[in-house]
Amino acid sequence: IQNIKFFKSVEGNKNTLSRVFALMREIRQSRSKFTLVCGDNQKSLLIGIYLKLFNGSKVRIQTQFHGDTYSFRFNKGLRGIVRVCLSRLGIISSESIRIVSKFQIDEIISFATKSHQKFVLAPIPIDYSRIAIPLNNKTIDLSFIGRLHQERGIVELIKIINLVKEASPEIRIVIAGDGPM
Repeated sequence: IQNIKFFKSVEGNKNTLSRVFALMREIRQSRSKFTLVCGDNQKSLLIGIYLKLFNGSKVRIQTQFHGDTYSFRFNKGLRGIVRVCLSRLGIISSESIRIVSKFQIDEIISFATKSHQKFVLAPIPIDYSRIAIPLNNKTIDLSFIGRLHQERGIVELIKIINLVKEASPEIRIVIAGDGPM
């Protein structure tokens, strides 16, 4: 623990380049190997790939996927295409891939067959005390539990719920989650 050094995130808007170069110096001067955890599949991933490119086997990359940013299914338009391409670049160049759901393994392996040894499953726990309806309530017909953000297909979920409610207005639907949407 005494030899652990903490660095400010390289993802900040100010002094990003100087932080990246300071991390580069630290990696080159050290005898240790580094695992860079890329929390997003854009800026920090590109920085991780850059550091790996210039430091070889001393740098390992872990890419994290909290939602579907790796398929074209939910990522439309130019912005979506760029997001998918960067995510897939992360899958190819990472030594480990952290996911939050088991089904992501099959999805990623469907287009990146060599990635099957890279997965680390770290599920997001559900805090049942934050769900307002008792767990033994049998009047729920359909529920969605999860983080509400674009990559989860929330817009599509709302469309589906509207269709279901039009067909069967008596159906009871519960949504439990937080997030930007």
